[in-house]
Amino acid sequence: MRPPSDPGRIPITASAAHRTAGDHVARGIAFALIAFSIFSCADAGVKWLTERYSVFQIIFVSNLFTLIPVALLIRHEGGLHKLRPRHPWLVGLRSILLAIDMVLVFYAFVELPLADAYALIFAVPMVVTALITQNQPSIPP
Repeated sequence: MRPPSDPGRIPITASAAHRTAGDHVARGIAFALIAFSIFSCADAGVKWLTERYSVFQIIFVSNLFTLIPVALLIRHEGGLHKLRPRHPWLVGLRSILLAIDMVLVFYAFVELPLADAYALIFAVPMVVTALITQNQPSIPP
């Protein structure tokens, strides 16, 4: 089989063409449950740790451990120059917004019961969607 002309495209094989999305539903549900369980345990750990440590210390240590897989990724990809973004300003803006988000979420875990914090966190996409659709001009039928 010859390589695809576009390196981002992978040719569809005969076995992949006959698969349907329903074949992997149970697997996707299992992965989602595992991921949500891991996030819930991590958030409960944050709530427990904030009794002794500052939110900023917890964020620092958690991000310090995040550097391990990032360093492995950089090494695997061939260096920092291979991971250069197309739009560095947008990546920088996203990084700043994520840092603010992390501080606010961890602070919510300190001040609120975990269930209330989760309810607010999961409600945010619905609130943002409602605010965006409220300001959209209506399309006449």
